Amino acid sequence: MTVSEVEFIAFGSDNAWYIKWGDGRQSWNNLPHSLHNKLNGRQKSLPEVVFLSLSPNDDWFVRFADGSTGWSVCSDEMDLLLQDKAHRGVMKVIFGQDKSYLIMFQNKETAWNGIPYLLHKKIMERQEEKDVYLEEVALSGDGSWYAKFTDGRYGWYGLPSTLDHELERRDDGAKKLWLSPANDWSYFVLWEDGTSNWHHEDSFTESLDIEDDNESLVSDTASTVYLNGEPIELTEDKILYLDPKDILYSQESIDNCFRDGRSIRRTMRLLRNGEIAIEDFPPIKVCIDKSTGNYYTTANKRLWVYREAGLEEIPVYLIDPPRGFFYRRSGNGYNIKIKGN
Repeated sequence: MTVSEVEFIAFGSDNAWYIKWGDGRQSWNNLPHSLHNKLNGRQKSLPEVVFLSLSPNDDWFVRFADGSTGWSVCSDEMDLLLQDKAHRGVMKVIFGQDKSYLIMFQNKETAWNGIPYLLHKKIMERQEEKDVYLEEVALSGDGSWYAKFTDGRYGWYGLPSTLDHELERRDDGAKKLWLSPANDWSYFVLWEDGTSNWHHEDSFTESLDIEDDNESLVSDTASTVYLNGEPIELTEDKILYLDPKDILYSQESIDNCFRDGRSIRRTMRLLRNGEIAIEDFPPIKVCIDKSTGNYYTTANKRLWVYREAGLEEIPVYLIDPPRGFFYRRSGNGYNIKIKGN
């Protein structure tokens, strides 16, 4: 699965986040207990989640495919508004800083409270134009925002510098963009060309690195990898052989197990003792920072296994770095912490 298959994302406080993939799969971390219980106990036969949002103070809103909704909010005023307007079909609730919010209805009406003045002004100006409606909006924890309208025009204010510069460079804005209402630096953006950028905690990045977190001890597709959804045959002329000590980590920490539950420490011992071989793994993807000449990988767990097993040469597949990769990576690259020891 690729990052371009992300359907929507929500950020909250205390490293809370939610990811919905296009095939219906979900990932989340540190959600409010009431929301976690609602999602975790939901039968698979019931309509799936089609929208979810989080606030800085554990408020939340969720909408399902059949149009039903659920929410938990501290504000009595907001709670009454959601109840009163439920018949209109609440499509989205976007939470911002200081209990601010914006609600989008099925009939394309909007309601809001406490949003930044410049965004308020932008929406009011555009509402005066015929057949122009708000399509996408994101609010952050410091009052910055992004808004896109149904005619394709868009605006923003106060975004992180890397994101700001990328929006300046592009002509078509973001296809979808999410900010965190709990801080001024977390974001995820899907561009119209299918590429993406994001910046958040390691646990979020690990969940997005689906291909690497789904590593197994033996690959049943060792001759093929998928880059941006396209199959690429791994012929010998496309594979490099590098010392794993010459490849740097792209994260500060990793979990102590692969996604299938197998221990990375036990895998390392099996490899070091010769009970499994490097041929049992698909080549890891690496990209090169042309400004420094350093190699990096997102397959941080496998790289740790190879290094600690004492391997001196491993097969790698050299790829172009994903857009924004060198900004997103965290840590010095030479060391990595293992969580859950």
